[in-house]
Amino acid sequence: MSVELRPGTVVCGRWHGNAYRIERVAGRGATATVYAAWGPMGRVALKVAADEACVLVEAVTLRDLEARGAALGPFLRDVDEADIGGRPVLFLALDWVEGVPLNRFSFGRRPEVAAAVLEQILDVLERLHAAGLVFGDLKPANVLVAPGSPPRAGVVDFGGVTPQGRLVRAHSELYDRAAWGAGGRTADPAYDLFAAALTFLAAVIGEARLAAFFNRKRSVAALCDIIRADSRLAPYRPVLEPALHGRWASAGAMRRALAAASDAGLSAVPPRDRLTAGLVGACAVAVAWFLLASAAWWERQ
Repeated sequence: MSVELRPGTVVCGRWHGNAYRIERVAGRGATATVYAAWGPMGRVALKVAADEACVLVEAVTLRDLEARGAALGPFLRDVDEADIGGRPVLFLALDWVEGVPLNRFSFGRRPEVAAAVLEQILDVLERLHAAGLVFGDLKPANVLVAPGSPPRAGVVDFGGVTPQGRLVRAHSELYDRAAWGAGGRTADPAYDLFAAALTFLAAVIGEARLAAFFNRKRSVAALCDIIRADSRLAPYRPVLEPALHGRWASAGAMRRALAAASDAGLSAVPPRDRLTAGLVGACAVAVAWFLLASAAWWERQ
């Protein structure tokens, strides 16, 4: 059962006594609502459970990763319950991560930007897989991106993390390997890499367009047709198609191939664009020399 907390509401933990003042809703999901809030440790993401079992699993997973020295997402600062709406409700307080979900991040759908984000996602997956775990519910909404060159990306919502070999604990149909007829829902690294490829694809072509393809024809062949039909994706085809077919040996291997594809994509700038960039650079040098010469002339006067 979900709860709705208004800005200014103070949530007080029953067991630890920490108080959190709600600032705004930061995100909503099937298992919890996340609020930007202020508490004793500063600004936090306060995750108020709608499904306590899933949120508790996330807390246990994060604690376990931190204990191993393999923390991959925001640190868990507090786990407690509060009286909300006349009943005890579980909540987590996590480090606040700056950024917006990838599906709302404005970057002009440029593949090279999406690739920079995907490299960071694959780095997280590589370390998670090394710990014997699978993320499970990877999708653009669970990737926070902050502006930069390259943009900084972080993976959030570890409630679907599942030990390898079991059925994935949580999934979203559009990014689910089984829903596309590409395999089962057993938690293995390839499950995450399939979702990673679709996350990249959704970032470039748009989630709505990907969903439209999904509603018409659910197959890996249809996904490959999308990639081959978009010239912007040509450098990334050797990375994406093996992920869709479950052929990558590891997230690290996919990340290294993506880095090489990104270099190839950047070098394939049309000649006209290279000429424009060269002219801009030449103009900048000329202006700099003019300013230096002017400064020297004024010093002699």
